[in-house]
Amino acid sequence: MAGLLDVYLSILSNRLNEVMKVLTIISTVFIPLTFLVGVYGMNFRHMPELEWTWGYAGVWAILLSVAAAMMVYFWRKGWIGRRKGSNRGSHGMHHRRASETAGPGAGKRREPPTPAPGREP
Repeated sequence: MAGLLDVYLSILSNRLNEVMKVLTIISTVFIPLTFLVGVYGMNFRHMPELEWTWGYAGVWAILLSVAAAMMVYFWRKGWIGRRKGSNRGSHGMHHRRASETAGPGAGKRREPPTPAPGREP
């Protein structure tokens, strides 16, 4: 009975970790954007870019490029956009077969068996 409880708690913990990962990614994307928007919302008298013709479009370009760069970074790390059945782990490392990590000589390819003398296939 204790084993089933441990399995259940482990599954629950993994689900919670996935939710926390999503919330962390969302926060990480929006914190720099909130900072940039906050700076431009302070109503300073002398902000030269407010008078520029392309100032508004420039700020939007910066905001979108920061968000896009962070999303690409997270995607390349394997933190978003990967299906659960993919070959990549949570740290972006490929999983190895047990035969590749089992010990000395375990990952070597074995030659097919040779036929007994006098028996040709």
